[in-house]
Amino acid sequence: MNHPNLRAARAPRLAPLAGLATLVATCGTAHAQLAFSIDWKGQSNGRIDSVQGLRTTESDILMPGPGAPAINPFLPAPQVVLTGQELGIQDYVNCTNPQPGVECGIELDCFSGGIDAQFLPVGFASVERGKLWFSTDEWAVGSIASTAPPDVRTQAAVADSSADIWCDLGLPIGPLGPGAAVSGHSGVFDGNGARSGSGHVNYGLGLIEVNPPLPGVPNLGDNIDALDIGTLVNGTFPAGGLYYSLDSAFIDPLEGVANSGSAAAAGFVGGDVVFQATQGGGTTFYASALLLGLDAAGPDTDDLDALILAENGVGGFQPSAVAYDWVGGATDMLLFSVRRGSAVVGAPDSRFGAPIEPGDILTMPLSIPNGGNGNGNPSIFIAAEVIGLATARTDGVLFGDDLSAMDKTKPRETCYDCNNNGVEDSVDIALGHSNDKNLDGIPDECQDIFAFCPGDGTQGACPCGNESGLNGGAGCENSTGGGATLGWTGTSSVTSDDLSLTVTGARGGQPGLFVQGATTTGIPFKDGFFCLGNPTERLEVAFTDPAGAVASSVSIVTEGNVSMGDERFYQFWYRDPVVSPCGTGSNFTSAIRVPWN
Repeated sequence: MNHPNLRAARAPRLAPLAGLATLVATCGTAHAQLAFSIDWKGQSNGRIDSVQGLRTTESDILMPGPGAPAINPFLPAPQVVLTGQELGIQDYVNCTNPQPGVECGIELDCFSGGIDAQFLPVGFASVERGKLWFSTDEWAVGSIASTAPPDVRTQAAVADSSADIWCDLGLPIGPLGPGAAVSGHSGVFDGNGARSGSGHVNYGLGLIEVNPPLPGVPNLGDNIDALDIGTLVNGTFPAGGLYYSLDSAFIDPLEGVANSGSAAAAGFVGGDVVFQATQGGGTTFYASALLLGLDAAGPDTDDLDALILAENGVGGFQPSAVAYDWVGGATDMLLFSVRRGSAVVGAPDSRFGAPIEPGDILTMPLSIPNGGNGNGNPSIFIAAEVIGLATARTDGVLFGDDLSAMDKTKPRETCYDCNNNGVEDSVDIALGHSNDKNLDGIPDECQDIFAFCPGDGTQGACPCGNESGLNGGAGCENSTGGGATLGWTGTSSVTSDDLSLTVTGARGGQPGLFVQGATTTGIPFKDGFFCLGNPTERLEVAFTDPAGAVASSVSIVTEGNVSMGDERFYQFWYRDPVVSPCGTGSNFTSAIRVPWN
């Protein structure tokens, strides 16, 4: 469900920074819901879920808890919607005390309902191609060529990327080898919903961050290990059954510990895709590791780590022979990635002859008659570099970024698209197509009056270290020990002309100036931040009362010379002569933005 146009929904009353906006976990329609799993190494393994009171395990399928996704650092833990037992993972009953960093041999590596959107060939417009979504683990560093932060590169720099979900920025028609143009990616969902150390913010899932890349277990945060958008309707088991893969047992070369071995415990290998027809029923083979070009070095030497599947409805698996033969339903589209440490990593793929990387999106081995080299290895469908991940091939890293989860959604199936342009709000913001001056993840054009430019350090350091407290919403600290806030009463209607600007938290009994700007900036000035850009207008001189409060008394419409359609920004500059923190004698409130209508 696209979040509502907040111009109509938000009451314009002394609003704090819009940092606690709550949004449902639906994408595009009520039938397209976000579901995921976590690995056994992270802090949410064994955590009590927020709805049923269950202890979360690495085999469970989760959804965001009540009030999430949202921009809020205190979100509830994700809720368990399908347990490992309901997925037919037999050893689930023996995992009675799950703990971070303690594997139970039940890890779920990826899942799909078999109804993922198909990748389409030439002849389909870009808007019809849908989106690729994915997640990486804490060791990913991102490619320098990815240019729409927040992305893996910016978030990895502050150890804040492993519980995030990314989407592509417009993939061209594949197959796309290592030399193809980079389309890149940007963030849509954040693990914990708090403003990142990189300065970026996205809707949070209630997971735990940060998660620095350190060997050994437990990890300090969480990793998303499986991802699907649209398969689970209200958390119920999909009518067409569920396809998934379990975990191999080889040693992770970066963690320095063995993977969980959940596949072998269930009678499979980590490269197999299995099928469960009914909730709690048994699992059967769907596509074997050998058929996918895996385990050439021996049983369980490769691990299928992420899955996209469009099943054609014909019983069993009909493997693709060439790219796009799945269009029309002759074959099943099965795309996957492999885990870091898999034996097939570094082997030449059967399409381009390029060494396979953990971040590559792979598909069936290509035979010589079908344009491949016939080496029996998986073929690269989309190279990791194309979506903005680092590889040993091109970035000189020892181990390429691991693609730990992925999904493909249908055209215009967005999670948050307030302006209904078919593009994720977060991507509009990342690409500069929409402004987000209050850093709440919602394009400004979808909102009415809101506050921005706090003195809490999120938009830059206050002049002398006088920040007013994280996410507090006030301006930089003044001599009272707190910061001053600009609020409002009334509306943004030019005709009503009832907008009044209100100040709280300033120095009492001092003069100040209400100021209007036509643009914004963020310049440390005096003891605070001056957030308004030219042209600026002086609206009114006013004196604060003994408590440091004051309200404007003039017509903002008249004094500011505003018309319908104008966007203007407001702030209060006030004297602070009593030993002000930086010694300049004056300071600024936070600011507000008003779209006049």
